[in-house]
Amino acid sequence: AQPDPYGRWVLGGNYLEPPVSDAMLKLAALAGARGVLAWEPYYDDVKEALARAMPTGSSRLFRLFAPPAGAEPEPGEAARAAASLARAARSTHPLLVLPRSFDGQALPPVHLLHGRGDPLVPFTETLALKRRLLEAGVPRIATTITGLVAHARESGPMAAQPMEALRFLLAMRNLMSLQLRPVRP
Repeated sequence: AQPDPYGRWVLGGNYLEPPVSDAMLKLAALAGARGVLAWEPYYDDVKEALARAMPTGSSRLFRLFAPPAGAEPEPGEAARAAASLARAARSTHPLLVLPRSFDGQALPPVHLLHGRGDPLVPFTETLALKRRLLEAGVPRIATTITGLVAHARESGPMAAQPMEALRFLLAMRNLMSLQLRPVRP
């Protein structure tokens, strides 16, 4: 599945420098205000105008993060930019990164819930997190992947998908019944 470009726009807006970051945030805000999915050609004229208004080096980086609809960034260049962006995010927000090793026994029960149709963060990332937590020894971990929730589009009413509704309601019941072990002084 191709990820929704909106995620690139938000990350670029938060971790790149102006004028590219400013342009990324303008695109993300426009997508939020208009409700048109980021991969639609609707934004191509805006992207082109934003790119033309910046210096050449900045324009090239902007076009990497916001290519025309239907085009994907060149894989090698995108991988290099992604690595740099990840370093910037880890440096800015170090607590978002799980340490290489940690004591999973010290964690409370965990229930991961993710929408199958999430175009920003694929549900397979939740499955990878579950594997990582299991390897770390988390004693209680549950995972629910549901077709009822998605970030960028409606998944349909609960009544129209009875099995998904049941799966989701059971996950909610599980989440609300999680009991943490009492902390002893």
